[in-house]
Amino acid sequence: MKNLILILAAILLLVSGCASDIADDIETPPQVVDVQSPGGGGPQGSTANNIDPPPQDIDVQSPGGGSQGSAAEYFPHPFDTADVYGNAVTDALLAGKELYFIHLWATWCPPCIAEMPDLARLSADYSDRVGFLALLDDFDNAQGAVKIYDSAEMPASFITIDAHIDAMRALLNMTNSGYIPTTIILDRDGNMLGEQLIGAKFYDAYASIFNEYLN
Repeated sequence: MKNLILILAAILLLVSGCASDIADDIETPPQVVDVQSPGGGGPQGSTANNIDPPPQDIDVQSPGGGSQGSAAEYFPHPFDTADVYGNAVTDALLAGKELYFIHLWATWCPPCIAEMPDLARLSADYSDRVGFLALLDDFDNAQGAVKIYDSAEMPASFITIDAHIDAMRALLNMTNSGYIPTTIILDRDGNMLGEQLIGAKFYDAYASIFNEYLN
C-alpha cells in the first residue's frame, strides 16, 4: 500500500509539472489599441480620400478669407516698392484712374496662368481709365511670373508687386477670399464695386464690368 501511495504521488507531481509548463508557453492575447494618425485625426490607416476637392469652377484654394468693404477713403495707397521685373514702382503710376482692377494670383495656379493673355488685352485696352495692380502671392518666384507675363505679352500698365508688403494689407484682406485667383474692382475712393470675382473670368466678363461703371 505504501508503494502504491508513493507511485500515485509521483504521477501527480509529473502531471502538475506539465500543466505548469504548458501554461507558461501560452501568451496573453494582445489588447486592441486604437492607434491615432498624426495630429490625432483618427485610427491609423484612414486616408485623405474623405476630403472633398475644391469646386472645379472656383479654381485653386488658398489660405485665408477676405472681407468686403473699402480699401481706404482714397486710392491708391502710397507705396514705393519693386515690381516682378525689379523696377521701382510707386502709387503715382496708378494716379488719376477712374477704376482700379486689383488681382490676387500665384504662379502655381493654372487658372491664373490661363487667363493672363486676356488680362494682357484688358490692360492694353483700358489702362487709360483703369489702374491695374496685381498682387502676387508667391513673389519669391518673381522670375516665374515674368516668364508667364512674357508669354502673355503683358503690357507695362499691368503692375505686379508683392501681395504681402505692409502697404497692401487692406487690399490683401479684401482679395483674400480663400481662393486664387480673386479680383476686386474699386472706384477712385477705394470702395469695392460689386462682389469679389472668384476664379478666372477672362476678357469679356471683366470688360462688361468696366463698361458698366465707366459709361
